[in-house]
Formats: sequence, C-alpha cells, structure tokens
Amino acid sequence: MNVTDTVKAMLLGYPTLFKDRMDCLIFLFTVSGNGHDWDENGELTDKYRQDKIAPFQDEEKEVEDFWNSSEPMKALREEFPEMEDSVRLRVRQHNNQLQFLHDNLDLIASYNDTFNYATYQQLPRLTEYCSLFEIPKNITDDWANAVETVINHILYKESGHFRTTNFENNLQMAKKAKQLLGKICRAKKEKEG
Repeated sequence: MNVTDTVKAMLLGYPTLFKDRMDCLIFLFTVSGNGHDWDENGELTDKYRQDKIAPFQDEEKEVEDFWNSSEPMKALREEFPEMEDSVRLRVRQHNNQLQFLHDNLDLIASYNDTFNYATYQQLPRLTEYCSLFEIPKNITDDWANAVETVINHILYKESGHFRTTNFENNLQMAKKAKQLLGKICRAKKEKEG
C-alpha cells in the first residue's frame, strides 16, 4: 500500500490516536514494535490489518441497541440516566470526528504540517530498532520521501527551540538514518541508471 493510503487507513482506523499525516508518519517510522514491517515490495505495511478504508457509519443506532440489549442494561439505564447522555455525547463527538475525516481525508492524508507539529509534539526516543533503520534496498519512491520527511522533521525539531528530552540521542539517530537513506537511494539510482 502506498504512503497516502496507509495514512488514510490509520486516520480512519484510529481517529483518536492520529490527527494528521505527520502523526501517522512519526508513529510508522519512530515507534518500535508498532506492527508495521517493510514488505518485499519496499513498502511499510501493517502485518495485522489488511482491510480497506471503511465508509463512514453512524454509530448512534448501535448505542441505542446496546442500552436495550438486556435487562441489566435497562436497569442500569434507569438508575443512571446521565450515563446514557455521557455515552451518547461521546458517540456523537466520535461520529463528528469521523465525518470530518471522511470529508477531508485526501487533504489531511497528503498535507505535512511540519511546523505546527514541531511546536508541541513529543518525539519518542529513537532506537536502531525502529523502521527508520530497517529501510529496504528496494524502497519505493513515495516511502523514501516519507522517510526523508520524518528525518528532516526530527532534525528541524531537535536542533531548534522545540527540543524534546531525548534531543541529543534523536539528533544523532536522525543523522544516521539520513545517511542510510541517502546510501540506499544512491545505490538504487545507480542500479536503475
């Protein structure tokens, strides 16, 4: 799957975890053991989730069915009516967020808001076990561009005013990853050329 489709699937599959493309890319490339591995086609894939992007589905009916599903639930509903309102409100909030994602998915999945992201997001401590250091020799161009975006973001963030607590380690590791990506891309061009 290409980068944009992977980001779309992540945004729709986990809307409370990822707010934009950069959130997804940081997770994909810097979090060790995140369930994504490089495949034989030079793409980063989710080894546990291969489903397609699901259409928007309003979940309010499911909540209504849940409250009426059994006698204990009905009793709980009568004893704590405010609990139903709380759940219904959260479901509506979730529905609104999903509807916004579906309506704007192409823009959100393709836009890199590096500066905004850099000001407040904490980066994990980079290790040699994350995907940045397992780049395959046959990496596709869109994935190579995504890797470069993340590396440049880390270098920008960690060398400026927005440093994280791991900035020294992250700067050193990002520089190593940039060298590795450059070496792989040069070898790939020589092979093709």
